[in-house]
Order: sequence, then structure tokens, then C-alpha cells
Amino acid sequence: MQPHPDPSQYQPPQVDPYAQTQFVNQYPQPQYVQPQMQTVVMPTAGAQMVMTPQGMVMVGNPQGDGLITAAYILAFCSLIISPIFCGLPAFICAVIAMSQGHPKGGGALAASIICPIIGFFIAMMLLGML
Repeated sequence: MQPHPDPSQYQPPQVDPYAQTQFVNQYPQPQYVQPQMQTVVMPTAGAQMVMTPQGMVMVGNPQGDGLITAAYILAFCSLIISPIFCGLPAFICAVIAMSQGHPKGGGALAASIICPIIGFFIAMMLLGML
């Protein structure tokens, strides 16, 4: 028979407050978490960067201006070419950009609404001259 340890002399194991512990079969396995990393925002690139011991790491994708550019070009084309066939895609591009949280989405949405309306008036004036 094995002798039983005295319960009065039991000391709990020391716990590291900076470690995460997983219990597998009653044996703690510490997983050390890195200290909090410093976040640096670079305003020119629009990308969020995190400083790590290995260097700078980009977090997330930088916001592209493709949808905004397409919305403005299509809105301008709705003044000249066709308010319906250029204005509707401009509106859709602007709504998608706004739903993605692009900071220039509001201006593109305003342009995609106002330019086709002005394009309709220009088309009516040109048709009235015929």
C-alpha cells in the first residue's frame, strides 16, 4: 500500500497571473500570452499597424478607394451619358462603400444621387430643344 500524503501540508501550486492555463487530464499546461502590443495608426496609408518584437505587422486590409472612385466616375458619367445606366451603378457602389465604413462614402452617395437628377434635367432640356 502507498502512504497517503498529509492533507495539512498540502500547498497549492503557484499560479502565474500572466499565463493562461488549460486543464487536460488534471495537469495544468501553461500557455504564456505576450504582453500587450502597441498599436500605431499610420494616417497616410490608412492601415493599422501593430508593433511586435519581430517588427511592424499590418492588421486588417487598408481601405481601398476603388468603389469610391467608381462611384464618382459613374456619377459624373450620369450627367453626360445616361442618368439611368450610370447613376444606378454609382448609387450601388456608394452604398456598398458606406456599408463597409469607408470615410468618403457619404460624399460618393450624395454625388450618386444628385448627379443623375441633374442629368435627367439636362436630358429633358436637350430633348425639348429637338
